[in-house]
Amino acid sequence: MEYPNVAVGIKRLYNSQLFILISTILITINTPLIIFAFEDSGASLSLSRLLLVLLGILMIIVSTILFFISYITNISGVIRSSKDEKAFRLSLFWIIITSLAGLSSVFFDRGSTGAHLASIIIAVGELFATSNIIRVIDRIANRKYALEVSNYAFSSLHLLYITYSTTILLQIIAFSVRFLNSETAVILLEMLSKAGLFICGILKLLSYAIYLRFLGKAKTLFIVSKNTGDGCASAS
Repeated sequence: MEYPNVAVGIKRLYNSQLFILISTILITINTPLIIFAFEDSGASLSLSRLLLVLLGILMIIVSTILFFISYITNISGVIRSSKDEKAFRLSLFWIIITSLAGLSSVFFDRGSTGAHLASIIIAVGELFATSNIIRVIDRIANRKYALEVSNYAFSSLHLLYITYSTTILLQIIAFSVRFLNSETAVILLEMLSKAGLFICGILKLLSYAIYLRFLGKAKTLFIVSKNTGDGCASAS
């Protein structure tokens, strides 16, 4: 069986993940940059701090543009891949659910019940969408080529499960805090939740990198197979 559409789809998924990784790195760098720029600045900003603020704004704009490009490219890659392998449609379903939850979160105040529920749905959707993509690509690769993408799939899946499961748990803890009567318990759980979400942010960045490595290996696999006449026909 030929997989020309999967070959093109994986390339798009790879580009999408590269964009989101760059976007995440820019946001990660930007946060301390802005904090430093406004630290002890008083009523006015010095020229150097003003330049930092402008750089920070530029990074936000670039990261936002990259995020939307990544989103469109990701959907395009999944749709293209589903032409050869219908199992990709499950990922498309979860991407749509995640998108709807993300849009709905705009209408909720930060820290509200709706915002927490939207965050939990987004985390669940991202986990199921990405893990399904990894499993389907790994299954196709093993079925047709029996090469070594499985090790990358294994590492990527496990880190993905750890990261998102922890994120979902912390979101549930943050949501449950409002029902506690003890002020001390509330403070401790809020501190735990914030620290945990920071760690999850680092883990998510790492999982992005490993997932990107997996897609890169799979992309190379399909290109090599196409060039050697062992499977994927050329598609544009």
